[in-house]
Amino acid sequence: MSPGAPDLTAELLSGLDDLDRPPPPPSRSAMLRRRLPPVLTARGREGRWRRDRARRVLAALLVAVAAGVVVEQIRPHPAPVGDLVVVAARDVTAGTRLADGDVRLERRPVGQHPVTALTTTADVVGRVAAGTVDAGEVWTPGRLAGPGLLAGTTGRVAVAVPLPTDPGTVGVVAGGTVDLLATGTGAVLADHALVLSLPRTGGDDALGGGPTWSVVLAVTPAQAGAVAGALGATSGGPPLLVVHGP
Repeated sequence: MSPGAPDLTAELLSGLDDLDRPPPPPSRSAMLRRRLPPVLTARGREGRWRRDRARRVLAALLVAVAAGVVVEQIRPHPAPVGDLVVVAARDVTAGTRLADGDVRLERRPVGQHPVTALTTTADVVGRVAAGTVDAGEVWTPGRLAGPGLLAGTTGRVAVAVPLPTDPGTVGVVAGGTVDLLATGTGAVLADHALVLSLPRTGGDDALGGGPTWSVVLAVTPAQAGAVAGALGATSGGPPLLVVHGP
């Protein structure tokens, strides 16, 4: 065997070993090129032109997306309409000590809630309901028992007036104002009286009695005397309420 024969044999064996090895994996760029449409991978002037055009279109799309994000961030958002007020989250009966689950904040249009509406739940939670309050009704100081009933009034006393029907049917709300007229004569017993609360007492329907209503008003001492005189009269019926608009 000639001196160069072993080297040749080794090269042949090495070549056979190379054939047994798996081919190296393609590079990432090669894999990406395979996924591109042929029009973008073509060689020559047309291929370069198509790739340049694709780059410009992609750049324009990215700029448009970025501009949209910036505009959305700096665009002024409209302010919420109305005021946040505290409303009853469920029906509440008179004498109930109010908990967190009894109240919630709700936005109401300006002019569609009492001017004395409470605006934080802390003003209501822990207080006692002065009368029955239905879910969704606005909490005002007049709907709460305790020293707050005459809060904000000067030289006024509270007087309770029984009513033959539900005052809510004629638009009487706590925090609103009413005139109180004597039935029969029409004499004004109290004008622009502030409605403090609207107590409602449940009757026994089995005995033929239904709920009874009353309204608690903030009036002057002189007006309170006139109301007491009208209530003590044996004829004429209960006083009439004339509701003032908001």
